[in-house]
Amino acid sequence: MWADYTPETEAAVVEVEEPTERSVKYTTVVVTEVADDLKFYAQNVDNGRWQRDLIENLTPGQATFLC
Repeated sequence: MWADYTPETEAAVVEVEEPTERSVKYTTVVVTEVADDLKFYAQNVDNGRWQRDLIENLTPGQATFLC
């Protein structure tokens, strides 16, 4: 069974360049919920005006699905 076995040749090693520094992008958020298991949920407020206008323009029937 193992008489004709030939080990696989080594695969070529590909080096990936890692970024040297992390870039920081601060975003304004509102924390909406803090769970007991140290999880938290937040919403981005940078596009808050757009979301408010969208909800105001919805019909009452459409708005009930969001609340």
